[in-house]
Amino acid sequence: MTVKELKRKNFFMPDATRGAIRNLTTKQLEETGTEAIVTNTLHLLVYPGPEIISKLGGIKEMMGWKGLVLTDSGGFQVFSLIHSGKWKGKVHENGATFKSPKEGNTYELTPESSIDIQMKIGSDVMV
Repeated sequence: MTVKELKRKNFFMPDATRGAIRNLTTKQLEETGTEAIVTNTLHLLVYPGPEIISKLGGIKEMMGWKGLVLTDSGGFQVFSLIHSGKWKGKVHENGATFKSPKEGNTYELTPESSIDIQMKIGSDVMV
């Protein structure tokens, strides 16, 4: 599906932050008439990672989703998680460097890397 193929121009986009909709299969989601979902670049960077998503053919193939995928930059989430103390990291002039609390890996998210990640993920609309 492309943006031009949307049946409606204003609609609800379920949150698939980590590449899945909680409590619904992709088929069930399609049956609701949902045309687009929103995912989060930061969370998909940390797990499963853009390289894995890309190897699987992109977020749509990974999810078995035919509709549109909007990805947000992840900037607000990394800022919020660092400043809340949930994640260790630092916001700097060029972006943010942070450590994931689950596996302990260190990441840097900049405007440029966010776009690169969203391209690897296979986003239709990047915000």
